[in-house]
Amino acid sequence: MRGGVSFLLLSGGVGSRSGHWEPKQFRKVKGIELVAYSLRLANAHPEISDIVVNAPEGYFSRTHELCDAFVTNKPVSVIPCGETRQESVCMLVEAASHDTVIVHEAARPLVDAHMIDALLKDTCKNAGLFSPIPFSMCEIDAHTGMVSRNIPRNQVFNIQLPQKFCRETLLKAHLKAKAAGFEFTEDAVLISEMVGAEVVALPGYAKNIKITSPEDFWFVEKYMEEESRT
Repeated sequence: MRGGVSFLLLSGGVGSRSGHWEPKQFRKVKGIELVAYSLRLANAHPEISDIVVNAPEGYFSRTHELCDAFVTNKPVSVIPCGETRQESVCMLVEAASHDTVIVHEAARPLVDAHMIDALLKDTCKNAGLFSPIPFSMCEIDAHTGMVSRNIPRNQVFNIQLPQKFCRETLLKAHLKAKAAGFEFTEDAVLISEMVGAEVVALPGYAKNIKITSPEDFWFVEKYMEEESRT
């Protein structure tokens, strides 16, 4: 390993809830594919040394073509994705070349350099973006369908990507989770629970939504239109 920053891009999902006929990361938004926004940002950021992106089965050539088009001045690798998100992240971490990794996902095209800067400038080796959840929440019993208890909203936060990690620590946490048969849906909690690593919570960004449903594409396009006017 060596100093520098590897940008690890999750782009292996099929995005079935997005309503698109192919994986959502290949749907065009304002003229370019969704995944291209993250590739373009990583290519332009001066502190990112290389890029590793995974691709869903059947989309290796398409992903390579987009990397060739939008990554022009640093190394980029395309690797397979795993059967789960956790497995895909672990594969990306194993393929990383540098001591520090930024984990991001193609479904968040509004990522910008300020987010990356905030992560890299923080002195903690592990950091993520977290935003308050501005609405009431409760727990519902999955078996009965009945409300069971209140969840104070000042105790829960929306976990956003990108996130920054020490590669060695993140890999250790993933291997430990795999050996124990534990499954996580993101990495800040994984690294905290599996190896007790500290993860600093930085303020998230309201615009940094994850595209999941068809309506999210509309929101992102409208935001981009407004941003281009300012």
